[in-house]
Amino acid sequence: MIERMEREAEGATSTALQLSRQALAEAAAMRDRVDEISQMAHRGDWREVSEHARWLAEDYPQHRALRKLQLEALLALGRYADADLLCDQQLQVTPEAPELLEATARLTFIRSGVDAALAALSEVDLEDEAHVESAELYGRLQAMRHSEEEAKAAMLAADAAHAIDCSCRALALAEESVAARQAFALLLARALSRAGRHVEAIAASDRGLHLVGEARRAQVSRAPAATPNTQAAAAAAAAVEKAEARGSSTPSDHERLLLARARAFLSIGQPAQAIADYRSAAALNPSSSQAGAGMKEAWQLLQQSQRRSSLYEVFGCESGCTADELRKAYRREALRWHPDKHTQEDAAKQAEAHARFTEVAAAWAVLSDEQSRAAYDADMEGQSTS
Repeated sequence: MIERMEREAEGATSTALQLSRQALAEAAAMRDRVDEISQMAHRGDWREVSEHARWLAEDYPQHRALRKLQLEALLALGRYADADLLCDQQLQVTPEAPELLEATARLTFIRSGVDAALAALSEVDLEDEAHVESAELYGRLQAMRHSEEEAKAAMLAADAAHAIDCSCRALALAEESVAARQAFALLLARALSRAGRHVEAIAASDRGLHLVGEARRAQVSRAPAATPNTQAAAAAAAAVEKAEARGSSTPSDHERLLLARARAFLSIGQPAQAIADYRSAAALNPSSSQAGAGMKEAWQLLQQSQRRSSLYEVFGCESGCTADELRKAYRREALRWHPDKHTQEDAAKQAEAHARFTEVAAAWAVLSDEQSRAAYDADMEGQSTS
């Protein structure tokens, strides 16, 4: 009996040792695989990182280093919906995982900018060494906010040069976030206009308006059931949509960029381009008094520059013409002066065609819209009776 028990004990010890060795071998193999994927990340091979990390994560879903690599790859590739889904799934299991909380804050920053990301980090213990990456992100966000506030203060103090420097610094720090860069491009455009550098202000506004489209693409739809950690991102997205809704009392960055560019166009004597931007701003927010006042100023400048008594003269029409008559006249003049019809003529004729076509387009921008035409007619009638 004793001998049998001794043999069983020896067998159990041997099995345990074998299992221990097997576990060590698996851990070493896993470490090597993760190191290989880390090298891919170091080289910037993010597609490879994403694929290999996803395969390995099927067997080791809670491996922190692997999960971090997977999230980094998804963010680098702009696959924000996939990163959202991974965060939401994993946070249900490990709600305090540092790499998941940091990734959630980064996603919020990418989509909704600085303030929303700071709100997402408000409940993270940044003093805990486990959250060192969240603390680094928080520091960068605070630096952006400080640069933004410094730029605004500089503009109030009429120090446009310092405002430009601060705006550029904020833009450089916000490289990852289209939403933040959009806001800082607006800040830079305003600072450049304050400095009288209107052509550069137009370029900065162009950059910001291009980012508007990128920001909308980043606002991808989320899963129906959001976890508490992603509710801040969803709320921020809803706020953006509400701000840009027609008739909103709070101007969106999109509207502000259009208004800033329109003002810069007016400053360099290009009322036709300003009218187009003011009309776009009014389409975003019909209650905008700034867009209405700007368009009025722009069409008056356009009439003066073209020596027209009214915009109707551009089409050879009377002010009381019908909408259909105006439309036919517009088509006739636009076809007549389209630059493509004058490519074989000399430089002077081409320049005249371009100027006339621009004039036709600007006048049509005002008179084709029922509300803006009514406002224009009322203004012209007031001038004639005064």
